[in-house]
Amino acid sequence: MAPDLARRDLPRYSAAPMDALGETPLNVMHDETCAGVGVGSGKVILLGEHAVVYGQPALAASLERGVIATAQFASAWSLHIGRWNLTVRPRDTEDADPIERAFAGVVDTLGGVPLALDVLLQLPSAAGLGCSAAIGVAVIEAVARAQGNALQRATLSELARRWDGHFHGKASGVDSAVATYGGVGVYSLESGWEEVVPGQPLPLVIAHSGEQSATSDLVAKVGAARQGDAERVDAIFGRVGQLTRLGAQALERGNLAALGDLMNENHALLRTLDLSTPALEVLRTVALDSGAYGAKVTGAGGGGCLVVLARHETKLPSLEAALRRHSRHVFSTVIGAEQFASCEASA
Repeated sequence: MAPDLARRDLPRYSAAPMDALGETPLNVMHDETCAGVGVGSGKVILLGEHAVVYGQPALAASLERGVIATAQFASAWSLHIGRWNLTVRPRDTEDADPIERAFAGVVDTLGGVPLALDVLLQLPSAAGLGCSAAIGVAVIEAVARAQGNALQRATLSELARRWDGHFHGKASGVDSAVATYGGVGVYSLESGWEEVVPGQPLPLVIAHSGEQSATSDLVAKVGAARQGDAERVDAIFGRVGQLTRLGAQALERGNLAALGDLMNENHALLRTLDLSTPALEVLRTVALDSGAYGAKVTGAGGGGCLVVLARHETKLPSLEAALRRHSRHVFSTVIGAEQFASCEASA
Protein backbone atom coordinates (compact mmCIF):
# COMPACT_ATOMS: atom_id res chain seq x y z
CA MET A 1 0.00 0.00 0.00
CA ALA A 2 1.27 3.48 -0.85
CA PRO A 3 2.37 5.51 2.18
CA ASP A 4 0.16 8.34 3.36
CA LEU A 5 1.30 11.95 3.55
CA ALA A 6 2.03 11.71 7.25
CA ARG A 7 4.96 9.49 6.28
CA ARG A 8 6.06 11.45 3.23
CA ASP A 9 9.45 13.09 3.69
CA LEU A 10 9.53 16.77 2.74
CA PRO A 11 12.78 17.61 0.93
CA ARG A 12 14.54 20.86 1.61
CA TYR A 13 15.42 22.28 -1.79
CA SER A 14 18.83 23.72 -2.55
CA ALA A 15 19.29 27.46 -2.09
CA ALA A 16 21.59 27.72 -5.12
CA PRO A 17 21.07 30.71 -7.46
CA MET A 18 18.15 30.16 -9.79
CA ASP A 19 19.36 32.04 -12.86
CA ALA A 20 16.04 33.87 -12.83
CA LEU A 21 14.16 30.57 -13.17
CA GLY A 22 12.49 30.97 -9.80
CA GLU A 23 12.74 32.21 -6.26
CA THR A 24 15.31 30.88 -3.85
CA PRO A 25 13.58 28.89 -1.11
CA LEU A 26 12.65 30.12 2.32
CA ASN A 27 13.17 28.13 5.49
CA VAL A 28 9.51 27.20 5.83
CA MET A 29 9.76 23.52 6.69
CA HIS A 30 9.69 24.13 10.43
CA ASP A 31 7.82 27.44 10.56
CA GLU A 32 5.51 27.15 13.56
CA THR A 33 2.97 29.51 11.96
CA CYS A 34 2.32 27.02 9.13
CA ALA A 35 -0.66 24.73 9.52
CA GLY A 36 0.55 22.58 6.63
CA VAL A 37 3.38 22.34 4.12
CA GLY A 38 3.39 20.67 0.71
CA VAL A 39 6.12 19.99 -1.83
CA GLY A 40 5.88 19.18 -5.52
CA SER A 41 8.90 18.25 -7.64
CA GLY A 42 9.67 19.63 -11.06
CA LYS A 43 10.37 17.10 -13.79
CA VAL A 44 12.08 16.31 -17.05
CA ILE A 45 10.76 13.75 -19.51
CA LEU A 46 13.68 11.77 -20.86
CA LEU A 47 11.58 9.73 -23.29
CA GLY A 48 7.94 9.50 -24.27
CA GLU A 49 6.21 12.90 -24.21
CA HIS A 50 3.00 13.19 -26.25
CA ALA A 51 2.99 9.42 -26.85
CA VAL A 52 2.17 9.02 -23.14
CA VAL A 53 -1.14 10.84 -23.73
CA TYR A 54 -2.13 7.97 -26.05
CA GLY A 55 -1.21 5.09 -23.74
CA GLN A 56 2.51 4.68 -24.37
CA PRO A 57 4.98 4.77 -21.45
CA ALA A 58 7.20 7.74 -20.63
CA LEU A 59 10.50 7.80 -18.75
CA ALA A 60 10.73 10.80 -16.44
CA ALA A 61 12.81 12.10 -13.55
CA SER A 62 12.17 14.61 -10.80
CA LEU A 63 14.28 17.72 -10.35
CA GLU A 64 15.75 19.08 -7.14
CA ARG A 65 13.83 22.25 -7.96
CA GLY A 66 10.13 22.40 -7.47
CA VAL A 67 7.37 24.12 -5.54
CA ILE A 68 6.73 24.63 -1.83
CA ALA A 69 3.27 25.58 -0.55
CA THR A 70 2.50 26.67 2.98
CA ALA A 71 -0.96 26.90 4.53
CA GLN A 72 -2.19 29.07 7.39
CA PHE A 73 -5.65 29.15 8.90
CA ALA A 74 -7.65 32.13 7.64
CA SER A 75 -11.14 33.59 7.46
CA ALA A 76 -11.43 32.82 3.72
CA TRP A 77 -9.72 30.62 1.15
CA SER A 78 -6.92 32.25 -0.88
CA LEU A 79 -3.91 31.22 -2.94
CA HIS A 80 -0.93 33.54 -3.40
CA ILE A 81 1.91 33.01 -5.88
CA GLY A 82 4.43 35.77 -5.25
CA ARG A 83 6.53 35.19 -8.35
CA TRP A 84 3.47 35.79 -10.51
CA ASN A 85 2.21 38.64 -8.32
CA LEU A 86 -1.04 36.71 -8.17
CA THR A 87 -3.62 36.11 -5.46
CA VAL A 88 -6.78 34.15 -6.28
CA ARG A 89 -9.81 32.71 -4.55
CA PRO A 90 -11.55 29.48 -5.56
CA ARG A 91 -14.02 30.09 -8.41
CA ASP A 92 -15.69 27.57 -10.69
CA THR A 93 -17.57 29.73 -13.16
CA GLU A 94 -17.37 30.08 -16.94
CA ASP A 95 -15.29 33.25 -16.70
CA ALA A 96 -12.91 31.88 -14.04
CA ASP A 97 -9.22 31.47 -14.81
CA PRO A 98 -7.79 27.92 -14.90
CA ILE A 99 -6.00 28.40 -11.58
CA GLU A 100 -9.23 29.62 -9.94
CA ARG A 101 -11.08 26.54 -11.19
CA ALA A 102 -8.23 24.22 -10.17
CA PHE A 103 -8.17 25.78 -6.70
CA ALA A 104 -11.95 25.44 -6.44
CA GLY A 105 -11.61 21.74 -7.21
CA VAL A 106 -9.19 21.29 -4.31
CA VAL A 107 -11.44 23.19 -1.91
CA ASP A 108 -14.52 21.23 -3.00
CA THR A 109 -12.69 17.89 -2.64
CA LEU A 110 -10.79 18.44 0.61
CA GLY A 111 -12.90 21.17 2.24
CA GLY A 112 -12.41 21.95 5.89
CA VAL A 113 -11.41 25.17 7.63
CA PRO A 114 -10.49 28.01 5.20
CA LEU A 115 -6.78 28.36 4.51
CA ALA A 116 -4.49 31.01 3.04
CA LEU A 117 -1.89 29.31 0.87
CA ASP A 118 1.41 30.81 -0.18
CA VAL A 119 3.32 29.24 -3.08
CA LEU A 120 7.07 29.48 -3.55
CA LEU A 121 8.23 28.66 -7.09
CA GLN A 122 11.60 27.30 -8.10
CA LEU A 123 10.43 26.54 -11.64
CA PRO A 124 9.57 28.61 -14.70
CA SER A 125 6.10 28.21 -16.14
CA ALA A 126 5.42 27.06 -19.71
CA ALA A 127 8.87 25.48 -19.94
CA GLY A 128 8.17 21.75 -19.99
CA LEU A 129 9.35 21.25 -16.39
CA GLY A 130 6.00 20.41 -14.83
CA CYS A 131 5.40 23.69 -13.03
CA SER A 132 1.59 23.51 -12.90
CA ALA A 133 1.55 19.90 -11.67
CA ALA A 134 4.16 20.70 -9.02
CA ILE A 135 2.01 23.60 -7.80
CA GLY A 136 -0.97 21.27 -7.67
CA VAL A 137 0.82 18.62 -5.64
CA ALA A 138 2.25 21.21 -3.23
CA VAL A 139 -1.10 22.96 -2.73
CA ILE A 140 -3.09 19.75 -2.30
CA GLU A 141 -0.56 18.32 0.13
CA ALA A 142 -0.45 21.53 2.19
CA VAL A 143 -4.25 21.61 2.41
CA ALA A 144 -4.43 17.92 3.33
CA ARG A 145 -1.81 18.27 6.06
CA ALA A 146 -3.46 21.37 7.50
CA GLN A 147 -6.83 19.61 7.62
CA GLY A 148 -5.33 16.46 9.14
CA ASN A 149 -6.08 14.30 6.08
CA ALA A 150 -3.80 11.36 5.35
CA LEU A 151 -3.93 11.11 1.55
CA GLN A 152 -2.44 8.11 -0.19
CA ARG A 153 0.22 8.94 -2.76
CA ALA A 154 -1.97 7.57 -5.54
CA THR A 155 -4.82 9.82 -4.43
CA LEU A 156 -2.53 12.85 -4.29
CA SER A 157 -1.26 12.11 -7.80
CA GLU A 158 -4.79 11.72 -9.17
CA LEU A 159 -6.01 14.95 -7.55
CA ALA A 160 -2.98 16.72 -9.01
CA ARG A 161 -3.74 15.24 -12.45
CA ARG A 162 -7.20 16.78 -12.25
CA TRP A 163 -5.64 20.09 -11.18
CA ASP A 164 -3.28 19.92 -14.17
CA GLY A 165 -6.15 19.21 -16.51
CA HIS A 166 -7.51 22.72 -15.91
CA PHE A 167 -4.32 24.10 -17.48
CA HIS A 168 -3.51 21.56 -20.17
CA GLY A 169 -6.76 19.91 -21.13
CA LYS A 170 -5.87 16.27 -21.75
CA ALA A 171 -3.30 15.72 -18.98
CA SER A 172 -1.64 12.29 -19.16
CA GLY A 173 -0.76 12.27 -15.48
CA VAL A 174 3.00 11.90 -15.91
CA ASP A 175 3.74 15.39 -14.53
CA SER A 176 1.60 14.88 -11.43
CA ALA A 177 3.08 11.41 -10.85
CA VAL A 178 6.65 12.71 -10.93
CA ALA A 179 5.72 15.69 -8.74
CA THR A 180 4.16 13.29 -6.21
CA TYR A 181 6.56 10.34 -6.11
CA GLY A 182 9.87 11.93 -7.09
CA GLY A 183 12.89 9.97 -8.30
CA VAL A 184 13.02 8.28 -11.68
CA GLY A 185 10.33 6.12 -13.15
CA VAL A 186 8.23 4.94 -16.05
CA TYR A 187 4.66 6.21 -16.19
CA SER A 188 1.76 5.00 -18.32
CA LEU A 189 -1.99 5.46 -18.20
CA GLU A 190 -2.42 1.72 -17.69
CA SER A 191 0.23 1.02 -15.03
CA GLY A 192 0.76 4.38 -13.35
CA TRP A 193 4.16 5.16 -11.81
CA GLU A 194 6.82 2.44 -11.67
CA GLU A 195 10.14 3.33 -10.09
CA VAL A 196 13.37 2.89 -12.06
CA VAL A 197 16.66 2.64 -10.15
CA PRO A 198 19.51 4.12 -12.22
CA GLY A 199 22.65 1.99 -12.54
CA GLN A 200 24.74 5.12 -12.16
CA PRO A 201 24.10 8.83 -11.52
CA LEU A 202 22.32 10.66 -14.31
CA PRO A 203 24.06 13.98 -15.13
CA LEU A 204 21.70 16.40 -16.86
CA VAL A 205 21.75 19.98 -18.07
CA ILE A 206 18.50 21.85 -18.67
CA ALA A 207 18.60 24.86 -20.99
CA HIS A 208 15.68 27.17 -21.71
CA SER A 209 15.07 28.11 -25.34
CA GLY A 210 13.70 31.53 -24.38
CA GLU A 211 10.34 30.54 -25.88
CA GLN A 212 7.25 29.57 -23.92
CA SER A 213 5.67 26.16 -24.46
CA ALA A 214 1.87 26.12 -24.47
CA THR A 215 1.09 22.52 -23.53
CA SER A 216 -2.65 22.57 -24.26
CA ASP A 217 -2.11 24.07 -27.73
CA LEU A 218 0.62 21.56 -28.57
CA VAL A 219 -1.36 18.56 -27.31
CA ALA A 220 -4.23 19.78 -29.50
CA LYS A 221 -1.84 20.19 -32.44
CA VAL A 222 -0.63 16.61 -32.10
CA GLY A 223 -4.22 15.44 -31.73
CA ALA A 224 -5.13 17.18 -34.98
CA ALA A 225 -2.15 15.58 -36.73
CA ARG A 226 -3.26 12.17 -35.48
CA GLN A 227 -6.82 12.79 -36.64
CA GLY A 228 -5.47 13.64 -40.07
CA ASP A 229 -3.09 10.66 -40.36
CA ALA A 230 -3.62 8.21 -37.51
CA GLU A 231 -1.50 5.47 -39.08
CA ARG A 232 1.60 7.68 -39.30
CA VAL A 233 1.25 9.27 -35.88
CA ASP A 234 0.41 6.01 -34.12
CA ALA A 235 3.48 4.41 -35.72
CA ILE A 236 5.59 7.27 -34.32
CA PHE A 237 4.05 6.82 -30.88
CA GLY A 238 4.59 3.07 -31.04
CA ARG A 239 8.29 3.59 -31.72
CA VAL A 240 8.48 6.16 -28.91
CA GLY A 241 7.00 3.55 -26.57
CA GLN A 242 9.73 1.12 -27.63
CA LEU A 243 12.39 3.76 -27.03
CA THR A 244 11.01 4.37 -23.54
CA ARG A 245 11.15 0.73 -22.57
CA LEU A 246 14.67 0.39 -23.96
CA GLY A 247 15.67 3.60 -22.20
CA ALA A 248 14.49 2.34 -18.82
CA GLN A 249 16.55 -0.81 -19.32
CA ALA A 250 19.62 1.19 -20.36
CA LEU A 251 19.25 3.47 -17.34
CA GLU A 252 18.95 0.51 -14.97
CA ARG A 253 22.16 -0.91 -16.44
CA GLY A 254 23.89 2.46 -16.18
CA ASN A 255 24.42 2.59 -19.94
CA LEU A 256 24.22 6.34 -20.46
CA ALA A 257 25.56 6.19 -24.01
CA ALA A 258 22.67 3.95 -25.06
CA LEU A 259 20.19 6.19 -23.26
CA GLY A 260 21.61 9.21 -25.09
CA ASP A 261 21.15 7.51 -28.46
CA LEU A 262 17.52 6.77 -27.59
CA MET A 263 16.94 10.37 -26.53
CA ASN A 264 18.33 11.55 -29.86
CA GLU A 265 16.00 9.27 -31.81
CA ASN A 266 13.05 10.38 -29.70
CA HIS A 267 13.86 14.00 -30.48
CA ALA A 268 14.00 13.23 -34.19
CA LEU A 269 10.52 11.70 -33.98
CA LEU A 270 9.18 14.72 -32.11
CA ARG A 271 10.69 16.93 -34.78
CA THR A 272 8.65 15.09 -37.45
CA LEU A 273 5.58 16.23 -35.51
CA ASP A 274 6.83 19.83 -35.71
CA LEU A 275 7.46 20.04 -31.95
CA SER A 276 10.95 21.52 -32.05
CA THR A 277 11.94 25.10 -32.87
CA PRO A 278 15.03 26.76 -34.39
CA ALA A 279 16.07 27.95 -30.91
CA LEU A 280 15.86 24.43 -29.51
CA GLU A 281 17.80 23.07 -32.47
CA VAL A 282 20.60 25.59 -31.89
CA LEU A 283 20.87 24.52 -28.26
CA ARG A 284 20.81 20.86 -29.26
CA THR A 285 23.60 21.30 -31.80
CA VAL A 286 25.72 23.11 -29.22
CA ALA A 287 25.14 20.35 -26.67
CA LEU A 288 26.02 17.51 -29.02
CA ASP A 289 29.04 19.36 -30.43
CA SER A 290 30.18 19.80 -26.81
CA GLY A 291 30.22 16.05 -26.25
CA ALA A 292 26.79 15.30 -24.78
CA TYR A 293 25.47 11.76 -25.20
CA GLY A 294 21.99 13.00 -26.03
CA ALA A 295 19.79 16.09 -26.16
CA LYS A 296 16.08 16.47 -26.76
CA VAL A 297 13.09 18.67 -26.15
CA THR A 298 11.43 17.88 -22.83
CA GLY A 299 7.74 18.35 -22.23
CA ALA A 300 5.29 19.56 -24.83
CA GLY A 301 7.90 21.16 -27.09
CA GLY A 302 7.31 24.15 -29.33
CA GLY A 303 9.71 26.04 -27.07
CA GLY A 304 10.44 25.52 -23.41
CA CYS A 305 13.49 23.53 -22.36
CA LEU A 306 16.05 21.14 -23.79
CA VAL A 307 17.29 18.30 -21.60
CA VAL A 308 20.90 17.28 -22.17
CA LEU A 309 22.54 14.05 -21.01
CA ALA A 310 26.21 14.58 -20.19
CA ARG A 311 28.83 11.86 -20.43
CA HIS A 312 29.74 12.31 -16.76
CA GLU A 313 29.01 14.79 -14.01
CA THR A 314 32.53 16.19 -14.44
CA LYS A 315 31.45 17.34 -17.92
CA LEU A 316 28.55 19.42 -16.61
CA PRO A 317 30.46 22.72 -16.13
CA SER A 318 31.74 22.79 -19.71
CA LEU A 319 28.32 21.87 -21.10
CA GLU A 320 26.67 24.59 -19.03
CA ALA A 321 29.23 27.14 -20.21
CA ALA A 322 28.66 26.25 -23.86
CA LEU A 323 24.88 26.44 -23.54
CA ARG A 324 24.97 29.73 -21.63
CA ARG A 325 26.25 31.40 -24.79
CA HIS A 326 22.84 30.71 -26.32
CA SER A 327 20.49 30.55 -23.31
CA ARG A 328 20.00 32.88 -20.37
CA HIS A 329 18.59 30.12 -18.19
CA VAL A 330 20.72 27.00 -17.73
CA PHE A 331 21.15 24.69 -14.76
CA SER A 332 22.45 21.19 -14.12
CA THR A 333 21.49 18.36 -11.83
CA VAL A 334 22.80 14.89 -11.06
CA ILE A 335 19.90 12.52 -10.48
CA GLY A 336 20.72 9.62 -8.18
CA ALA A 337 23.92 11.20 -6.87
CA GLU A 338 22.80 11.01 -3.22
CA GLN A 339 21.85 7.36 -3.64
CA PHE A 340 25.29 6.43 -4.92
CA ALA A 341 27.07 8.59 -2.34
CA SER A 342 25.23 6.80 0.48
CA CYS A 343 26.12 3.41 -1.04
CA GLU A 344 29.79 4.37 -1.20
CA ALA A 345 29.73 5.66 2.39
CA SER A 346 28.27 2.40 3.67
CA ALA A 347 30.66 0.21 1.67
